[in-house]
Amino acid sequence: MSAEPVLTALGFNPLDLQREVDRLLAIAQVENDAALMRGDRSPFGAVNWADLRCIDIEYRVNALDDDPITYCVAIVQEASPDCTLPAWLNTALDRKRFPSVYVECSW
Repeated sequence: MSAEPVLTALGFNPLDLQREVDRLLAIAQVENDAALMRGDRSPFGAVNWADLRCIDIEYRVNALDDDPITYCVAIVQEASPDCTLPAWLNTALDRKRFPSVYVECSW
């Protein structure tokens, strides 16, 4: 089964979500660069800004509960799983009409 009809049923197209995540990553990079220019530390932690991108959108169902929860995960590659970038992206995505999306980072 293709993921696109399922994600569209959640109210958005996966390609729109992927484009939005990549757009937000560019904004995060500007914020990071501004912090470094001020002499501050990176607000996001360990991130490879040169290759950072959203590589996949996954559809997940938490089937352990009696009432399964459906959500999407945007997989961002080239950032530490422990960095603060996912929290920043989750907040931004909530504001941009993607409230059921979570972000995971990996190297």
